[in-house]
Amino acid sequence: MKSLGSIVSASDVSDGWLQMIDIALSAPQYQLLHSVVRMANPTAEDPHVRTAVDEMLSARKLAPVETVANTIFPASLAARCKDAEELSDRYRRIYARLRKESTKNRSGTYFGRLVEYPGLEGKGQLPRLIKLLSREVKKQRRVALYEMAPSSPVVDFEPVVENGSAEYEAVLSEPVSVYAPEKDGLPFGFPCLTQLSFQLDGDRLHGLALYRGQYLVERAYGNYLGIGRLLDYIASSSGLKCGQLTVMVGYAQVENGCVIHARNAVKRVRQLALL
Repeated sequence: MKSLGSIVSASDVSDGWLQMIDIALSAPQYQLLHSVVRMANPTAEDPHVRTAVDEMLSARKLAPVETVANTIFPASLAARCKDAEELSDRYRRIYARLRKESTKNRSGTYFGRLVEYPGLEGKGQLPRLIKLLSREVKKQRRVALYEMAPSSPVVDFEPVVENGSAEYEAVLSEPVSVYAPEKDGLPFGFPCLTQLSFQLDGDRLHGLALYRGQYLVERAYGNYLGIGRLLDYIASSSGLKCGQLTVMVGYAQVENGCVIHARNAVKRVRQLALL
């Protein structure tokens, strides 16, 4: 029987990954169902943990953390672009090459889906989301909800006012999709990230990510970091502060052949912490 309902509250990305991998290494068959990790600062890292994770990935001949994180948000490219429009345009120009360079990206990347959704080529979803959030900030709404849902990103929803008070106003934007039902039929594999939503809370923007499945060794740390950076970028571009990131996973596992490497990584972190 698999472990069900593990919940982690963490200070940052490194703490979140370390706690979750620890739980999984003690779980039956190293598998978790319905796991949740909340990270208060989803862009911060502990260098000891990051070093140990990259060493673990290298030992397994897997892509480093930065490569995984860049499939969700290309931080270095974003730093060279003036805004989300330019970032989207530049990424679209290199997207085909990125997909050819690695078999892992053959079906696309998560960020690619945000700027080049199948069937809506040339229409960037990310700039639209930032414009919507910026509009709500100017209106001084206290609560707003934005979904990146597993449906076609073409429908606009008008603001809904609850209880007649601005304090309870909620806004659901058009779905900004990652999952494409007509293309994505595999039970495991890209895209494991099925939904992203963002909650405006005063001057902070919180994020919620839903994964149907996740490899805790190969992908989890980079996934946390990539989504955290995406959340921070959207928040800062909208005039907001980055809030908390919550990641929910339907099925998570320490992959076959990776258990010893994962244990060694945890041991390595504890050794480095003592130096």
